[in-house]
Amino acid sequence: MDTIESLRNGGIQIWMLTGDKIETATCIAISTGLKAKNQKIFEMKELNKWARIEKLLKEFDELTDTILIVDGGTLNYVLGKDNEKFFFEIVSKVLYKFNIFLKRLQQLSVAG
Repeated sequence: MDTIESLRNGGIQIWMLTGDKIETATCIAISTGLKAKNQKIFEMKELNKWARIEKLLKEFDELTDTILIVDGGTLNYVLGKDNEKFFFEIVSKVLYKFNIFLKRLQQLSVAG
């Protein structure tokens, strides 16, 4: 946990990829120190309409001390659209973040 905290304090952005359920991955993030005690969690799950995803990303962009959790279905939808650049621009602005990609994305990442 000290290593993760040191990296985070040094401005390193940490991404966690896992095939776990959102609830399990959230517990892992807390227990390993990926999520600081003062941070909130912003979830994006089961989304398949770009207008709603864009609205939530803009809301997330305004938050501080918040981590983002995205389920595999939502991320798969985003990556299948021409707007994935917007998605990654928003999430890349945040100093502390991690994304949870469920099995579908994990398989795509390993293959690609």
